Amino acid sequence: MSDDSQQRTNHVSAAKQYIEEHYKRLHSRREDRQKRRQQLQEALEQSEVTEEVAKLAMETLTQKESEFMRVYRKKLSLKDFELIRCIGRGAFGEVHVAKELETGRICALKILRKKDMLKRHQISHVRAERDILAKGSTADSDETWITELYYSFQDPSSLYLVMEYAPGGDLMTLLMKKDTLSEATVRFYMAEIIMAVQHVHELGYIHRDLKPDNVLFTADGHIRLSDFGLASPGVVTDPFTGMYEDNGPTPDGPVMSQQQHIRTWRHKRRLRAFSAVGTPDYVSPEVLQRLPEGYGQESDWWSVGVIMYECLVGYAPFYAENARDTCTKIVRWREYLHFPREVHISSEARSLICTFLRDARTRLGRRGIDEIKAHPFFAGIDWDSLQQQVPPFVPELSDELDTRYFDVQDAREDTPTHGAPGDTALWRKNHTDLPFIGYTFKRHETDEIVQQFSPRGKKKENAARTSLSTIFNAE
Repeated sequence: MSDDSQQRTNHVSAAKQYIEEHYKRLHSRREDRQKRRQQLQEALEQSEVTEEVAKLAMETLTQKESEFMRVYRKKLSLKDFELIRCIGRGAFGEVHVAKELETGRICALKILRKKDMLKRHQISHVRAERDILAKGSTADSDETWITELYYSFQDPSSLYLVMEYAPGGDLMTLLMKKDTLSEATVRFYMAEIIMAVQHVHELGYIHRDLKPDNVLFTADGHIRLSDFGLASPGVVTDPFTGMYEDNGPTPDGPVMSQQQHIRTWRHKRRLRAFSAVGTPDYVSPEVLQRLPEGYGQESDWWSVGVIMYECLVGYAPFYAENARDTCTKIVRWREYLHFPREVHISSEARSLICTFLRDARTRLGRRGIDEIKAHPFFAGIDWDSLQQQVPPFVPELSDELDTRYFDVQDAREDTPTHGAPGDTALWRKNHTDLPFIGYTFKRHETDEIVQQFSPRGKKKENAARTSLSTIFNAE
């Protein structure tokens, strides 16, 4: 086939996929509008508000739907945002604190370079992250546990995720500063992490990359799960990593005190997080063993156990000088799971860690979140009001642009600042753009109106009237 014929074939394929995605989105949006209206009607029927407030709610929803359609038709570009500071860098792009120029909203803007993702075959990963963030941001829930996605869009060179900015940094930064956390603090944050992981599971995904770096703190100190680039739906049978090979005993290295372990761990932990092999310390044994039956959501609960151990002890339970030895220790966890004598850990905390760090067939959480909530370590936890409680750590922020809890970095020289030039019609682009068709997303702000009257979010009539009036007159 000649180059011209191949190009025509690529353009036809791109056009076909683009048109299919376009009409699929139209149909989906129509169904979503009908669903939101029905949900609001049902919620109002169950609430105790007057007919006047109910009418105001329906009018507000109608107005917001119209406003959303106006926003949806607008094509976003990088020109709609002001990049303020770079707070994170990975293999495929950067994360910036940014301001949306039209609304003034502060957000986290993730920029991903298409050429790098294509070169390293990361299309499925970036797709997974966008899909789970979009699904989580439109889920029927009164609580938010994962980073909210406002928009996703693209230009010929890059993909963009516009997300909620969590200015409190991440759990790893807090551990670097504190070494260890008290059991009371760990109890609260483990409860929130467990609720967040359960939310991911309810969306139909396995996170597969749970670690303190991906647990962010909002301005009021509550947690958000982030970084879903390795998330996967259903049971996973494809190899996750090829780092582990059992070549005999793994040396324990020199005997060190807890403080020596913490210093060594803290020195190397951040370096390893951004290395080519990543951070295998939180990966479950069944993932590394490549079992023929694969692994499921229970693998995330192992990671939760590792995070809890690190919060109480100061370093990961299977830490070794190199990733290979770490993987060996994880697979042979029965030999290497120890608690240092100089660290006081209650029997309830020790029990919870050990029921997470065990064989997948008997691991806590395999039969659902209720068995985790019932564990004695969580006695007294009010699971239904976690996000209404005052967290142990509340960030001290001077303003909404404060980035003191992040390692602010210089942006790469090739980071776009105004968006890549050129025609954005994908059927006129190279066939390498085909994997990114349908990437665009815009969050419905109308969901908050429905949540005003949901069973868990019921308000008294005066509060509902005030809230609705605020939303109605917001613009």
